[in-house]
Amino acid sequence: MSTDRAHLGIRSWVSRGLLGVCVSVVVVVGISVLAAAKHGPESMYVGIAAFVIVGGYFGWLALRVRFLCSILLSEEGVSQLAEGLKGLFAPRRFALWSEITDISMEGYKVELFRGSEKFVVNVALMNSGVERSLVRLKELLPSHLNAS
Repeated sequence: MSTDRAHLGIRSWVSRGLLGVCVSVVVVVGISVLAAAKHGPESMYVGIAAFVIVGGYFGWLALRVRFLCSILLSEEGVSQLAEGLKGLFAPRRFALWSEITDISMEGYKVELFRGSEKFVVNVALMNSGVERSLVRLKELLPSHLNAS
């Protein structure tokens, strides 16, 4: 996707901030586990269980944030990383607007479908505010999708 055309995306500081919160929580819980180890094995086991639960949840949340913040919409089409662990290793996915077959809009969430493949846009994270981002998104959509 070329970068010389107007595009709609999410500012990098939003992604970095959200990922920073996820990492910070996991680090604090990890330090708590180390502190709990000083009070005996029972406390350490509870701390390890808490670390696994909190670490697993915030690990999943960090992957989800990375996925949602990777969206890029342009006049040519839509581009986004793959969801979940695949997003760490797979190349960025791209679809031309002519390849998008369906659209679903619900609140701040917009889903664009190319067959069984889904691109997710969370307009609340966009760099120009919700209302302006929705207007800009509708401007980018081709006529066969804009009627939806």
